[in-house]
Amino acid sequence: MFAPLFSGLITGQRTRQPTVETNVEVIGTETVPLPGFPDVSGIPGFEDFEPPTTTIVNTRTETEIGAERFGQLDTSVGVRKLFATGALVTLQLSQQFMRFYSNSPREQASGLFSASVVQPLLRSAGPDVTLENLRQAERDVLYEVRDFARFERQFVVERIDEYFRLLQLLDAIRNQQASLETLHYGREQAEELAEAGRLDIFQVNQAQTQELNAQDALYSVQVAFMQGLEQFRSNLGLPPETAVVPDPAELERLSRQELELARRLDYHNAADQIEDAERFVRVTENALLPVFDLVADFSVTDEEENQPLDLGWKRRRYSYGFNLELPLDRKAERNNYRSALIFLQSARRAEVELHDLIVREVRSLYWELMAARNSYEIQLRSLEIARMRVESTSLLLQAGRVQVRDVLDADAALLDARNRLTEARINYFVTRLRFLVAIEALEVDMRGLWLEAARSALAAPTPEPLPVESSSAPVALPPP
Repeated sequence: MFAPLFSGLITGQRTRQPTVETNVEVIGTETVPLPGFPDVSGIPGFEDFEPPTTTIVNTRTETEIGAERFGQLDTSVGVRKLFATGALVTLQLSQQFMRFYSNSPREQASGLFSASVVQPLLRSAGPDVTLENLRQAERDVLYEVRDFARFERQFVVERIDEYFRLLQLLDAIRNQQASLETLHYGREQAEELAEAGRLDIFQVNQAQTQELNAQDALYSVQVAFMQGLEQFRSNLGLPPETAVVPDPAELERLSRQELELARRLDYHNAADQIEDAERFVRVTENALLPVFDLVADFSVTDEEENQPLDLGWKRRRYSYGFNLELPLDRKAERNNYRSALIFLQSARRAEVELHDLIVREVRSLYWELMAARNSYEIQLRSLEIARMRVESTSLLLQAGRVQVRDVLDADAALLDARNRLTEARINYFVTRLRFLVAIEALEVDMRGLWLEAARSALAAPTPEPLPVESSSAPVALPPP
């Protein structure tokens, strides 16, 4: 039920009201014969006849225009309460005080207490209609909370995706630096073999060209990292001078998680909106009913003059009855009812479409997750093979059984395997986060960070973290 609504009003005014006074004074009277009556005084038989007369009154009229000044103070206190049944109860206490300043100064005061009850029986009756606005407002708040919670999770996943893409670039820089060191060592080794006459000069040139290309690729990756870092700051709303340093150790904590379907908040919104539409249909259908209200009024006034608080029971007044309005003109209400029916069907179709969309989305993300996991395992194996290839070609080059091109190809394959492994690991992790959002299994705390419970769930024993290469040097980046 609704809380009572209290009202209070105090008004005061001082008024000058023009008045007109008219005084009539009688100056004199005069009796004269009635005009138009014949004179019969000389006619026999009419000696005693008295002709009719009329009296003329002479008066003097004086009109005086003046003004009456008075002050008025009105006070009222009331309370009104609407019940869930649709009943409206109103209580009000009013007082009026007047003081006249001109002519005959005087004071007047009066008081009134009134109460009224209106209970609809057909139209606007019952809690379904009376509480509909309150109920819909509560559900609108719930919808907004659900939408914000889902947006918050999606926002976190998007920022995590950007963060790990930065880590991917950072790892690519590290791998490129390691490859550059290897190429530098291979170029020096090729030059030594060429000086000893064991290697052709064009193979030395191949090693030098490959080293220069590696330096150029390193600069390109560094520029891409700095540009991505600036965009990451912008998406987080951070000032450009804010230091943001990604932690490469985060790459070692990416792994798999058991899949479990949870509820989707947006689907619950769609399902609840069907209930809203059904209630709206009932409310608009109720508006088609005739108006039939029971009405009761009661009031008490003051018993004596100028005693506004002396309310007498003997001067009470009450009435009761009913109001009936036939539904002869309900065109607007009928249009609203038809619109409500259309909205209900639309809400049902939207719920079915969203249900199918969610099912397809979850299934698609599940298969993407499986593919990302398989890709990660494949890239792990590819990295092991690339390492063995580099080791074997280096030994064979020293024995003179392979050319420098074979060593360069093996080193390029190792660099590519490292980058692909980092990309596969991040793709798997981001796909898993997207899958968690799809099944509403990702929790976000008040600070907008994903909870440690979700992090521990993501920290599974497999795949094993990638060991740091002994040849990897610290990443040197240009200042932001």
